[in-house]
Amino acid sequence: MSEAGRKRRAAIVDFLRTFATEHSYPPSFQEIRIGCGLRSTSGVGLHLRVLAKEGIGRHWLGRARTTILGDTVGQERANG
Repeated sequence: MSEAGRKRRAAIVDFLRTFATEHSYPPSFQEIRIGCGLRSTSGVGLHLRVLAKEGIGRHWLGRARTTILGDTVGQERANG
């Protein structure tokens, strides 16, 4: 994995945390794209798949606003 990719994923994780805290729901792919300065939503998907493989986040395919971070997965299970 490249250093640039790791930095982008770190920026995405920071954005996800900030957005979810401010809005109480996860951002859309488009909001992640704009907030992190990525060129396409397919790039967002690629980075989110890598984060999921690393156990840092999770996204349910085909469902909007379902990207969550690993540190919130346990909270979701406890509350749901």
